[in-house]
Amino acid sequence: MRGKSSATEIPQTSRLAGVALACLAGVGILALADVSCGSHSNTDCQGQPGQEFCACDSNGACNAGFSCVGSLNQCLQLAGTDGPAAGTSGAGNSTGSAGTTGTGVAGTGTTGTGAAGTTGRGGTTGAAGTTGAAGTTGAAGHAGTTGAAGTTGAAGHAGTTGAAGTTGAAGTTGAAGGGSTSCGNLGTSTTNGSFTWYYFGQGTPKSGPNGTYQSACGYLGTESGMNDTVEEIATTSPASGSYFAAIPGQSGSTFDTVNSCGACVQVTNGGKSIIATIIDECPEDSNPPCQSDPTGHLDLSWSAWSALGYSVGNPSGTTWKMVPCPVSGNVFARIKSGNPNQVYIENSVLAITNVTMNGSGGQHLNYGPWQMNGNVAGQTLTLTDKAGRTLQITPNGSADQQYDTGKQFPKCQ
Repeated sequence: MRGKSSATEIPQTSRLAGVALACLAGVGILALADVSCGSHSNTDCQGQPGQEFCACDSNGACNAGFSCVGSLNQCLQLAGTDGPAAGTSGAGNSTGSAGTTGTGVAGTGTTGTGAAGTTGRGGTTGAAGTTGAAGTTGAAGHAGTTGAAGTTGAAGHAGTTGAAGTTGAAGTTGAAGGGSTSCGNLGTSTTNGSFTWYYFGQGTPKSGPNGTYQSACGYLGTESGMNDTVEEIATTSPASGSYFAAIPGQSGSTFDTVNSCGACVQVTNGGKSIIATIIDECPEDSNPPCQSDPTGHLDLSWSAWSALGYSVGNPSGTTWKMVPCPVSGNVFARIKSGNPNQVYIENSVLAITNVTMNGSGGQHLNYGPWQMNGNVAGQTLTLTDKAGRTLQITPNGSADQQYDTGKQFPKCQ
């Protein structure tokens, strides 16, 4: 925009007035060679080209907020314009510079206040280090005679120390009783005894399972001719499954010596000796030899008698004594058919004199089994033998089954 038209020349006084009006109106640039919008000269310059009151820079431009007046070659702020833009936000917490105050010819411009720089953002917090994994726990010792202690867990990598391994459980005791104990005095011993012999076919009932013979103590047996064989008795020499004996008792209905069932006797005739298991009763009310010598007479199996080499029946002045049974294997338990609260205990080292279940004692019945206060299958029974030693067993299996308890009393010293 120019200060005059090409058609009419404007008087000097009118031109100055027009310029003043133009400046007051906020005209951006005056290109007239002989007109300015201020009274400053280049001598007012306090800085470098492009700054206020200084010469225009080499490109004919000025710093922000100033205009290059070509006729003056000077950077001026036109009257009435705002100051330069507010300071920019400081990077990283710097505050922007406040804007400078503009100066005008016709009046002083409003001082532009630079906006405060924005606050720089704080640095991000480093992530917390992760905790190292805990050490693994040592494996438990394997069960054996005595379980080995578990190994100590290795320390965790860059973390906590691994927990120590647990101690292995002690190994269980073997099924058969180990070692031996003193059994003391086992009872009857005589050098003035007497013997007779018998075999099952002479009157022992076939009341056992599968047509087997069943003795007064409840033992089961079979017969071949005059030779009988009994289950679950001592069989280690000089004992045999066919060597057994009947002990005197009050009567067929009152077997008062029933606690001798399962005991063993050693019978000697000169240089010959055998061990027989007591499995039966010799009723005193029906057998005269047993009645006449209830503490010294034995009724032997035919096989035991024959092994001793006696030449006549009912010899007198014989020698025999109670001894530990040379059994093999474990104690056997057989639950009576039809009576789940009754159980036969067989193949023990010594005769059993007491049985308890759940703290309650059992009754040894005349025909051999122990009667308890409830069904015995799966229950723990505590056995006491002639020497006062105890053993716990758990009968199981079906009725009439010979059940191996997996337990045995220690041998006698």
